[in-house]
Amino acid sequence: MLDFSAFEAYIIVGVVYWYISLPLGLLLAGVTIFAKSQGVWLRGLSSLGALFFLLPFVVYGLFSVKIELRQQKIRQEREAHSWVLKEPATVAGVDIPADSKIYYNTWFDMDLKRRATLDDIETFELSAPTNIFGIAVTGRFHKGDYEWEGMLHNNQMIEGWPCSGKIILNVSITDNGKKRHLQKCTLYKDHTVFGRRLPKGTEIELKSWRWTFNFPKGKIISFDPNSGELTFSSNNTNAFNFQ
Repeated sequence: MLDFSAFEAYIIVGVVYWYISLPLGLLLAGVTIFAKSQGVWLRGLSSLGALFFLLPFVVYGLFSVKIELRQQKIRQEREAHSWVLKEPATVAGVDIPADSKIYYNTWFDMDLKRRATLDDIETFELSAPTNIFGIAVTGRFHKGDYEWEGMLHNNQMIEGWPCSGKIILNVSITDNGKKRHLQKCTLYKDHTVFGRRLPKGTEIELKSWRWTFNFPKGKIISFDPNSGELTFSSNNTNAFNFQ
């Protein structure tokens, strides 16, 4: 549960119910400014009321400006750590086509951009299909905390799975270097696992402790990848009876 202070709750309520607080604040501000013939007490109370109803918008505006300035700084730093290739180049062991754009981590020294590793790179914006981790990807290929995410160039067999479309690869470090593990993709054809058939279009999610399959018709099932035992079915019936 979110835990807000009294002042934070006051600001949030004022902005959320703007259709009440804003007209009231403007009305009371108008009374303060234009009703000069009214008594000091009335104008004083109007001023306090206007401040009470309008302060959330002032605070929200200042906060929005602060956020925008921060985002602008992040965008500037990100652009300063990007490189558009005018000609093909090999970067981090990957042959990158011309006109592609590489975004490096903002802490990286751009004087060493040609000597970067994949750990130093945040995003590839590829101008043409490119082989990364032994897989042909295209468009935007982006790194998260422990995985890379992007679009496959075409239908491909990856670790024995017939994959298409969006793909997520988990990348781990072993004694022999980096090793990729397929985490998510969509089947471009029927596939058999544990002696059972999964239909074309099934979205798969492969984790070390659970394999989950989201069928085209909405059914979801999960398996223990070690034993092949069905651990979950969204309709508690024969999970493979999807015809």
